[in-house]
Amino acid sequence: MPPDPSRRQGRRARRESALRGPARVDARTRDLHATLKPGDIAVIDQEDLDRETAQALLARKPGAVLNASPTLTGRYPHQGARILVDAGIPLIDDLGRDIMAVKDGHELTLLGAEVRDSSGALVAEGTVQTPESVQESLTRAQSGTATRLDAFAATVADYLHRDQDVLLRVEPVADDLPSLTTRLAGRPVLIVAGGVGGARELRELQRYEREHRPVVIGVDDGAEVLHATRRRPDVALGDLGGVSVEALKRAGDVVLLSQGEDIPGRERVKALGLDHHVLPAHGTALDAAILLAADAGAQTIVIAGAAHTLDELLDAGLAETASTFLTRLRAGGVVVPASAAAHLVKPRISTAAILMLIVAALLALAGAALATGAAPLLTSLIDWPDQSTESEGST
Repeated sequence: MPPDPSRRQGRRARRESALRGPARVDARTRDLHATLKPGDIAVIDQEDLDRETAQALLARKPGAVLNASPTLTGRYPHQGARILVDAGIPLIDDLGRDIMAVKDGHELTLLGAEVRDSSGALVAEGTVQTPESVQESLTRAQSGTATRLDAFAATVADYLHRDQDVLLRVEPVADDLPSLTTRLAGRPVLIVAGGVGGARELRELQRYEREHRPVVIGVDDGAEVLHATRRRPDVALGDLGGVSVEALKRAGDVVLLSQGEDIPGRERVKALGLDHHVLPAHGTALDAAILLAADAGAQTIVIAGAAHTLDELLDAGLAETASTFLTRLRAGGVVVPASAAAHLVKPRISTAAILMLIVAALLALAGAALATGAAPLLTSLIDWPDQSTESEGST
């Protein structure tokens, strides 16, 4: 019996629609940004992908994103899945833990919802997310926002109870502050987090930086953002695993965060021969940077590359949102979003510009005098003070 042409065409179409690429595997999605190259297949394990992480992935231009967990559970309308699918990035999620066993750099083939290895063996099968399926999940999740806010309030109370010694004290304890070579007291501080909007906000803050000369703190990958925009971080703080050696060596101070006995990044910093300080972690690295600047007596704290609105904060996750919310309350009115700081700085005419205008006006006046034959009159006006002095001396 001759082969069915339609089946042969179907197999050919399936082969043509297959997507292939090397896998880049890391359960910590933020660490994946350092190794992910355009066309690579990102393999992550992050339930409810948030906006900031999705934007960071998108900036690396992956060929596809595979998620071991559901990218959108429906508990809250997280925007990560929408950002990826709207940009045309294939997204297959809910693949299960087996997908995380794939070796980094191993060639994968995506065929519909199936993920196969280089031999053609099935590795995992999940759900292909489309703009329609994501929108349907987001619509369902909208109804859970009130429940989400209740959970947020409970998490805030729990976090406040756990870290009340830090968050409720009126005066900072000097022994808790690292002895930085960089002075923070009485100075404006610019904190740059690793969010995708950090570089854009830094461009908008150029006038602010020129006028106020703030101390610059790079938090996590924010130190690399500063290095990429040709800025020297006065302080590099947090999990610095994704920060280049050049950026670390340029930092005035390196501050690592301790999580109990664990101090992420210490071995790397020691291997580079860099001096460093250790600060107890309370909440996120950004929270630690804000508390450090506030307790050291910073005049103002401008934050770039981080979430500011309620929607952005809730999108980041309950634990992170609660700590950030309370930390900013603890720091008080000195905390200013980068967008606000950029708009508060008014353009000013420098002294050099005023002098140049005066010189240009004098040159224009002299040129006009020469052209109209009034040069002798102009000369007499310039010499008038000397002539007056001579006449007074003769009398």
